Amino acid sequence: MAKQKSNRKGISLLTIGSILLVLLIIGLIIYGLVADKKNQNGETTKTVIDTNTGQKVDPNLLAIYQMSESDRIKYYFNEYITYLEDSNYEAAYNLLDKDFKSQYFKTLYDFTKYVQEKYLPVMSVQYNDITRLGNYYVLTIGFLDVFNSTEDNPVIWKTQKFIIYENDYNDFVMSFQAE
Repeated sequence: MAKQKSNRKGISLLTIGSILLVLLIIGLIIYGLVADKKNQNGETTKTVIDTNTGQKVDPNLLAIYQMSESDRIKYYFNEYITYLEDSNYEAAYNLLDKDFKSQYFKTLYDFTKYVQEKYLPVMSVQYNDITRLGNYYVLTIGFLDVFNSTEDNPVIWKTQKFIIYENDYNDFVMSFQAE
């Protein structure tokens, strides 16, 4: 009889241990799925939770929060330039201030025509100056002639001023010196 009790205790401890092990494995799998998500490019991104609000924070927005002011403004401008290089004129047009658009480019077609006439298909820029005026940032950009430039001798074929108005992190509109 004592042997039977000891056998039952052994079986129940083994059962409880197995159940705990299975629960631990399931918990680790769930944690792995939540903590490490793969984006469309197959890169692993970490999920960040804001400890004040308990809300999930977009990793791209978190990166923008952590940038210096000038790096953040350059990031916004690079987004615009990337759209132009990728011929995604609508996305670039949507970054423009509505009053600026109504004055210079009433339609997407007008903007597209301007970009195709005024810019080279491959763009490289040099940031000559960034000045802050309240929420406005004035960038003086030198567009480099990549075909005639060298590392030691950059050739600037065009200089242009851009104004970026930042409402909040990653919430901005822009305008520029239209000729």
